[in-house]
Amino acid sequence: MEKSKTIVCPNCGAVSSNLDKCEYCGSILVKIASILAPSSEDTMSEMKKLGFGKTVYVSPKILEAVEKCISLSERLTIPTVVKFCSNWDANKFDIEFECNPTSHSILKFIFDMNNRRNDFGYHLFEESQIAKMFEIYQDAHYMRVAVTLDNDAKTISQFIRHIICDIFMCSDDERMKICLFTYLNNLKYEFASECKSPIEFATSNSGYSEYINEILMARKLIAPPRDKALYDIIYADPILRYRIAPRSTNLSTLSTDTLIKVSNGSVIWNSEESKQKYIARSKEISSRSYYIKNIYPNEEEHSRLWGLISEDYDPQIYGPIEEYIKKEEDKIHKEAALDAERIANIIQRRHEVAASVLGWFSKWL
Repeated sequence: MEKSKTIVCPNCGAVSSNLDKCEYCGSILVKIASILAPSSEDTMSEMKKLGFGKTVYVSPKILEAVEKCISLSERLTIPTVVKFCSNWDANKFDIEFECNPTSHSILKFIFDMNNRRNDFGYHLFEESQIAKMFEIYQDAHYMRVAVTLDNDAKTISQFIRHIICDIFMCSDDERMKICLFTYLNNLKYEFASECKSPIEFATSNSGYSEYINEILMARKLIAPPRDKALYDIIYADPILRYRIAPRSTNLSTLSTDTLIKVSNGSVIWNSEESKQKYIARSKEISSRSYYIKNIYPNEEEHSRLWGLISEDYDPQIYGPIEEYIKKEEDKIHKEAALDAERIANIIQRRHEVAASVLGWFSKWL
């Protein structure tokens, strides 16, 4: 009968027959050791050389970020993520540790194979021994890798440092960026230590005011905006389009034949119904929700920064974070409704209805 394999746990020194985690102390170091030092006679010494173990150096920078991630997840009972990014030109890494209070913690990274540095980094990773621990799969032109871990901050930190320093041949110095965040309702909220309030929505201080100024013609429009979404919004208003490119303005592309005349100062419609349909459309495109959905920011949904959460957020004071965010978002939507109504009233004054064709001709002769 074949003898079952055992390994000395680098954490507690016990002999474990469970190669996924130590059956005595629960450490995942046995799994790492079974991959990196499978035949070593002195597992603990071998793992120390590789940067793993109870008495081995831990990067203070990485450890602090991982501990904060675990602490916030446990305190707020939500999944939290800490991302480590490289600023190096020679190589690039982008590693995420996700702590989930209801399931296993995960270490994962994504390689964009259309990116030369990512492609190089993936091949470095793929050729390493540690890659055997990870699940690897392709998603379009991305290679995604992930491994489940425990919540031992010290082991996780050593594991991350091993990948950064020994696999990607980088350094965990000051050039490494660290970002702590969570995803709620598919929107990204970053944790910040200098928040003045429990939640600060990034959109509150964004280009929304500039966008409104464009609609209200409070700013001089010299050329069409580069942002396609904003370009489409502005071009939905006949006057704004006229101000940008009066010579090329074609009424047939602005609206239906119900639009009779457009000039720098006003628009003439042939019926009240046509005018009100346009005003309703103006209210829609003037809202924060429309702005956030179509313009801010021009990124993929999963990477969109929605707001900042104070690291000192206290559920005992403000309630569960999901409920608090919902309450704050409802305020934004109410503000959006007020914005839209105010803007529609201003736009209303730019648009007139022709009393009759003869009356319209007499006005413009």
